[in-house]
Amino acid sequence: MRQPYVVRKAGKRTGATRYTRMYYDATRTPRSAGTYNDEPEALTAAGQEQDKPASGVLGEMTLAQRRALTFEEF
Repeated sequence: MRQPYVVRKAGKRTGATRYTRMYYDATRTPRSAGTYNDEPEALTAAGQEQDKPASGVLGEMTLAQRRALTFEEF
């Protein structure tokens, strides 16, 4: 599995550097797990998020099955 990583961006209003934690889910899709002021904090949080198992029924479904699921069935 690929390693989590951090994306560094400048804030729009203040110009301060912000760090977005990125990880790969069970389907190997990159996911954002929040934005932080501190790079080490963001990287730690990304690793914790990636280590979580796919939760619930949605983690076991294919993409086509998830798209066909209605809100009432969820």
